[in-house]
Amino acid sequence: MKMLLWTICLLVLGTSGAFAGDTVTFVSWGGAYQKAERAALLNPAEELLNVKILEDTLTGLAEVRAQVKAGAVTWDIVDLELEECVRAAQEGLLEPIDYSIVSNDGFEKAAFAEHWIGVIYFSTVLAFSTEAYGDNPPQSWSDFWDVEGFPGARAMRKHPSANIEIALIADGVPLDEIYPIDLDRAFRKLDEIKPHIDIWWSSGAQSAQLMKDGEVEMSTIWNGRMDTAITDGAMGDYTFNGGIASLDCLAIPMGSENV
Repeated sequence: MKMLLWTICLLVLGTSGAFAGDTVTFVSWGGAYQKAERAALLNPAEELLNVKILEDTLTGLAEVRAQVKAGAVTWDIVDLELEECVRAAQEGLLEPIDYSIVSNDGFEKAAFAEHWIGVIYFSTVLAFSTEAYGDNPPQSWSDFWDVEGFPGARAMRKHPSANIEIALIADGVPLDEIYPIDLDRAFRKLDEIKPHIDIWWSSGAQSAQLMKDGEVEMSTIWNGRMDTAITDGAMGDYTFNGGIASLDCLAIPMGSENV
């Protein structure tokens, strides 16, 4: 946690020189996740640097792209998913990170690049209702596809991220053979489950609310969001079996006024 705190602090330093009284805008995914970032990272960074960190929320790369293309960037540090960081860098939407200021010591090589640095690992997992399934819950993506053996309303993310790998695992592809991706096979498998998906969620907060309210019996979900849902009273659990690990990263939009 100290490493992440210093990463935030050094990114703030990289955006404005962090003069006392400066204001920096940090943008993330909202909900319990962003509240945790505020408590663990932003509040301590404000105190250490005497800088005011404002917050906003996003739903993905499209909003960053729109600001940069319009030449009207109002955000300073954004939290994006790994594939979005990679794409944003390829499109020239991000400022390079000055690693003479921002230390990447202790980071895995896959967790940082010229234009972004990792902030958190997470996993897309299979969540299920303990009330609906009792002592025989679904424990694999094959079970998620088994609508007769495990009846009930289902939800998936309205985004290709993780769904492609999940479909291949459900189709029996060994984990060490997932890559390179066989897209045709993955989409054929997704076509099987598509008629049985009742809700396509578009935010982590929505997926957690679906499980908490019992609107669906099982769903793909980020593990941290399901932990929050359970804490808030959801009658459910999840399995890491077949979970799709990824990371979120921090980046500075090209043209940030404070760079």
